[in-house]
Amino acid sequence: MSDQLECMKFAGKVNLTAIERGFFIAKPGTSLLEIEKEIEEFLISKDCKPAFKNYRPEGAASAFPGAVCLSVNDGVVHGVPNAYVLKPGDLLTIDLGTEYNGWYVDAARSRIVPGAYPTEMEEAQRLGNATEAILAAQLSVIRNECTLIELVEVSEAMALKHDVRIIPEFGGHAMPPV
Repeated sequence: MSDQLECMKFAGKVNLTAIERGFFIAKPGTSLLEIEKEIEEFLISKDCKPAFKNYRPEGAASAFPGAVCLSVNDGVVHGVPNAYVLKPGDLLTIDLGTEYNGWYVDAARSRIVPGAYPTEMEEAQRLGNATEAILAAQLSVIRNECTLIELVEVSEAMALKHDVRIIPEFGGHAMPPV
C-alpha cells in the first residue's frame, strides 16, 4: 500500500472523528462557533489542517472564513460558522474537508439536535431514508467508466420516488449542473 493511500486513510479517519466530535457537543445551547472550535482544535491536534479555511475558489468574491461548513435547517450547504445557538430539533449539517500531508478528504453528515418533537423527528427520518436510498442507487451503478449522467439519472429517479428535491447548484465540486 502506498504512502499516499495511507495519508488518505489517516485523513479520512481524522475527518470522520472530527465530525463525530462536532455532533457530540451539538446540543441545545451550543453555538456554531463552539462546534467549529472543537473541530479545528481536534484537526490540529492530529497534525491535520481544515481544508476549507481560507479556501477561495476561482471567481469567488472572498475566501471561506471558517474551518468547517456548518449549516442549520434550510441552510442546505456551505454555512459559515457564526454565533447561532442550536435549538432542539434543528437539522445540523457538518461538512468538513481535512488536509494531511498534501492529501485531502471531504465528507458531510447531518443530524437532528436532541430534544426534537416527534413530528420533527418523523420529517428528519423521511429525509434520512431518502438520502440513504439515493446513495444506494448511486452505488448500484458505480463501476469503472461510470458517467456522471448515469449517477444523475439514478439520483433524480430515487429523489422523485421519495418526494425530495435535488438542488442542482450543489451537485458537486466545480461541476456545472447537468
